[in-house]
Amino acid sequence: MNIYVESTDFDQGSLPKGWDEGSFKYCNFSKLDIEGSGFGGVLVGCVIEESEWYWGLFNTATFVNVKFKRCIFRGTSFAGCSFTECQFIDCVFAKSNLGGDCHFTENRWYACTQSGCTGFIDAVAQSPSPIEASA
Repeated sequence: MNIYVESTDFDQGSLPKGWDEGSFKYCNFSKLDIEGSGFGGVLVGCVIEESEWYWGLFNTATFVNVKFKRCIFRGTSFAGCSFTECQFIDCVFAKSNLGGDCHFTENRWYACTQSGCTGFIDAVAQSPSPIEASA
């Protein structure tokens, strides 16, 4: 199910059915706690704040002007995603409890920045294919 949502605030209990393949414009996501789920949709002008992904899979997702603020990614994989003018601020990219790293595979990066993040550069550097990331 594909959904389209604009200018809405979401937390863990308010995520709509089908959100993982949806398109969101100018939405705010806060305090999400996602385990083993993925996202393959589109985010434009959104803020994701104080959220945690454990074994998350971002597969061919599109992120445009998205701010990731104080998020924690544990053993999360980003594959075939496009990041345009995104900001990663004070985020943590850590191993899962089984020692699985975060991975960035075959992603495209355009004018993105990161500040105060832990593990971001290491996760990007471990990517098996070259990517363009500005730090």
